[in-house]
Amino acid sequence: MKILNYNDYFRKNLNDIYLELKQENSFKRLNELLYKLQKKSSFNDYIIGLLYESSFVVSSLSLKYLPDDKQLQNNIKFLKKFSNIKELKENLTLGTLLSFLEDTSFFYNSDFNFKKKSLENSLKDKKYIINIFPSFLNDLLFYFNKYNISEIMDEYVKYVSMEDKNAFNKTVNISVNNLIDLESKDFSDFKCMILEIMESYYIYKKYLLSNNFLFDDSDIKLISMIENDLLSTVFSSVNNKEILSKLVSGYIEFKLLSKDKLIKVKEYYNDKNARKDIQKIIKKSYKLRNSST
Repeated sequence: MKILNYNDYFRKNLNDIYLELKQENSFKRLNELLYKLQKKSSFNDYIIGLLYESSFVVSSLSLKYLPDDKQLQNNIKFLKKFSNIKELKENLTLGTLLSFLEDTSFFYNSDFNFKKKSLENSLKDKKYIINIFPSFLNDLLFYFNKYNISEIMDEYVKYVSMEDKNAFNKTVNISVNNLIDLESKDFSDFKCMILEIMESYYIYKKYLLSNNFLFDDSDIKLISMIENDLLSTVFSSVNNKEILSKLVSGYIEFKLLSKDKLIKVKEYYNDKNARKDIQKIIKKSYKLRNSST
């Protein structure tokens, strides 16, 4: 089962927008998008930063193979002149936005090896990228770390293919140990990964609790912890096998939902109040992923 990383999820949306713009050849819609992105919003800053990062890594790798290409040289020179997101927003034009979208689409549709190679090539210039887009670190975590969130389900699929009756429990135990090991090496990487796990856990368990399907006191307590103080819950999970096991179990359960059950979960979050709960958690999670805490 393929699981997109946080940045790639939004790259998919940007890729869809680019393909629609390309098909419609709509100057008006591009102009509307530019106007929307220039409005003051942390999410707009994130999207512009994501576009910037994608363009930077694609242009940089292309320049490596075409060192005499004047256009690529100018592209990199242009991208390096910005020291923060505010400067970039002020200089964002229709032409720049279209170029960013094209590069983002190219990156998104490339294979895993190209993405990894382009990110690796850009490590020498990471100070420029991180100033504009701190979530560049999330891409590095996903494409370079020996242990990333996709391996949880990969582990489960492996045991299921072996017809192992204890596939679920073995996956949970191995994943918990891997998370503990990850935290000992790099807390920042651990934080990003555990927050992503918490999001899926919360979406599923909150749905069960609200529909009177959840009776486990430890799950109910963990939901309350996540709602009251997400960062403290991250710290509480460090080396805590009980909490980590709960989170990983809920994550796997959510990923294994049938199509019909997943539709019911989505229908529940169509309610305004329910949607407000999950939006609050995701917003907090996003801020924590991009903080130095």
